[in-house]
Amino acid sequence: MEEIKNQEIEEEAESGSIMEKVYIAVGNDVQEGYKTIDWAIKKWNNIPISIVLLHLCNISQDFVYTPFGKLPASSVSEEKLQVLRKYEEQKIDKLLSKYIIFCGKLQVKAELLKVEKQDDSIQVLILDLISKLRITKLVMGITFMRSSSSRKSKSAISGSFYVYQNKPDFCEFYIICGGKMVSLKRENDVNNNNNIRSWIGKMFHDPGRNLDRSSANNDDPTSSGSPWDRNLQEIENYFLQLLSLNLEEEEKTKTVSKKQRKKKKMTWH
Repeated sequence: MEEIKNQEIEEEAESGSIMEKVYIAVGNDVQEGYKTIDWAIKKWNNIPISIVLLHLCNISQDFVYTPFGKLPASSVSEEKLQVLRKYEEQKIDKLLSKYIIFCGKLQVKAELLKVEKQDDSIQVLILDLISKLRITKLVMGITFMRSSSSRKSKSAISGSFYVYQNKPDFCEFYIICGGKMVSLKRENDVNNNNNIRSWIGKMFHDPGRNLDRSSANNDDPTSSGSPWDRNLQEIENYFLQLLSLNLEEEEKTKTVSKKQRKKKKMTWH
């Protein structure tokens, strides 16, 4: 991390101008990663920026992925274990090189910051990076949070909310799903189940597209249909679960209140 920071300072001194640095956390879904990068570039298209692509390397020490599926590392010889892990590293490097090439096509300078997964949760790791690197602008693709052992959408959502709630004030934080920004502030008009889908729809904002910048690549991967619809049902189901818990709690409270009122009436009689 220190190496990257020093390199940035030297490059800025040589150029004579300080560029706005935007950190973009990308996951293993390359199409989603393209859309996240594309959103960030369009967001700050009026100012000179450089990009740091943040990627979580989550190569397990306990398991390996083979043509036969996920196996305990202890079941594979040391020689084969090294080959399989080398293959996993090459896959990650290939993925990250695609992101770098994509940024180059959009005429934006980019560098990589690979972070090893530790015992702490991803959200704690992100908060630690924000503080240590003084990250003032962080754009996170929703699939980045799925780079942990749990790939459920609700884990990604709750982890993202945790970062949002606990980040330092100096950091602007954005979550992107399918090339659209997820609003982390709950709307006041969510009063019943009928409003849920429309509320979820309002969570996603599409920034104005800058054709001058993106037209440089005619087969831009971000021009394909938005995948956020795939996540919509999962998000809605998760929200419904939360809502049902609240409704159950309210119902219990009402029942207890009714019993208490009834008891009071009986006492007065």
